[in-house]
Amino acid sequence: MDAADISAIRALERLWLDFETSGQTDSLKSLMIDDCRLVLPDGEPVEGLDAIVEACRPTGEIENISLTDVAIHGGSTAAWKTARFETRLKIEDTTLLICGHHLWWLVNTAYGWKVRQFGFEVESVTPE
Repeated sequence: MDAADISAIRALERLWLDFETSGQTDSLKSLMIDDCRLVLPDGEPVEGLDAIVEACRPTGEIENISLTDVAIHGGSTAAWKTARFETRLKIEDTTLLICGHHLWWLVNTAYGWKVRQFGFEVESVTPE
């Protein structure tokens, strides 16, 4: 995998985070292939862009998402990305710190890199 592919995947990641933190959850569709799949922890996979967007819609206001330990591997046509996340989610008068990790499977399409499948695991939820 060359530097240009890594840079393009990181740009996709930044767009995803921008859409989530600005409440533009519907815009996530533009970052996924049409037959994308979301693999939920301890649940059935979610298929279809509309269903995935609904599953990703937060129950409150996302104040911040930060990523650490980002790793990208693969080649020029397919790749995977892992990262640890910390999300601050405000629900009414309570702010929660949600920590975990995610895995993205990506494909390089005629329109650039897109998410083919993704999943996550929440490790902790702590009121702040």
